Amino acid sequence: VDTRARTMTVALSLALLLAACGGGDDDASAPAAPAAAATPAAASDPGADWLAAMTGLCGTLSGKTSGLTYQASLSDNQITPAEHAMIAQTAKPATDDFDAAAAALPVPPQAATAKRAFDDFLALQKAAYAELDAAANAGDRVALTQAYGVLQGQYAGTPEGAGMKAARLPEKCGYRGAYPQR
Repeated sequence: VDTRARTMTVALSLALLLAACGGGDDDASAPAAPAAAATPAAASDPGADWLAAMTGLCGTLSGKTSGLTYQASLSDNQITPAEHAMIAQTAKPATDDFDAAAAALPVPPQAATAKRAFDDFLALQKAAYAELDAAANAGDRVALTQAYGVLQGQYAGTPEGAGMKAARLPEKCGYRGAYPQR
């Protein structure tokens, strides 16, 4: 029995020794040295990731549309129905791109409140945009210019605008509501 135990111990020792040495004379077959303990990457925050992506979309949209109403009203600080039509037509490709990109952006549960704040704000501005269209169709330049002012001033002056701020959606995200909505 002692011989048998001794033989097994020697065999086990040889196996461990061969394993430690790579099991042969070819260094390429030797196991790689253990890698240094990798530091775990910072955990991603899906809500913050969504907010950053949405802010980027808003930035792109505001870059493509900002100044449209300002340019249209430079001469007399009044927006004409023709200028309103031009603004709507000029903004449409950018708002269509924004809408498609925003719809394709998955909303994680951590961003549900921010998404709801954005949707509530757009609903408010959709109603305001309908007033804008009505003023343009009536040919009422004063009402049209006032409607643009109200539309653009809603970011801070309404509960929906306050909800956008509380959700950390920047003011440039309000640009989406300032142009025609489907």
